[in-house]
Amino acid sequence: METLASEISFAACTERDIPTLSALAEEAYPPAYTFVWKHGDPSYYFDLSFSKEAFTKDFQNPNVTYYLVKYEHAKAGFFKLNLHAQVGTFTAEEALELEKIYLLQHYTGKGLGEAALHFITEKAKQLHKKIVWLDVMSVSKAQGFYEKLGFRTVSRHSLSYPNLHDHMREMQRMLLKL
Repeated sequence: METLASEISFAACTERDIPTLSALAEEAYPPAYTFVWKHGDPSYYFDLSFSKEAFTKDFQNPNVTYYLVKYEHAKAGFFKLNLHAQVGTFTAEEALELEKIYLLQHYTGKGLGEAALHFITEKAKQLHKKIVWLDVMSVSKAQGFYEKLGFRTVSRHSLSYPNLHDHMREMQRMLLKL
């Protein structure tokens, strides 16, 4: 387990953590994103990203790493990194992707997101990366958070997932130069 502050820590996950990751996703995702889905039904995304099969596939990929976010020893969320992820003119060796980060609602505002981003950027530096990048929904409150931490929007694209509200499909690709 790696610790940044006494009450915030990060623990690398293994396949044994799949039930925990699934449970955290089921609790953290709906308050933040159910509104983007028609009929409030995110089941397509849950099957794609948070099913046992999806997590198992990720854990079979040596490029993917999950971390639990802990606050005062309680499981407060998780994030997913793609350690070598080409984007734009940056090669996979130069870029690390933060693909997912979810925190339980009652842990927001306690500095966990900022601590996680600090941890991720330090990990990227250890791997000799030039950038950390992510995609965020334009309707997400997280976009402003990322901007505050130095991420800048470099492009926009639309999600093609079925059952998303059409006016909520836009994603922003954001980069943080290290």
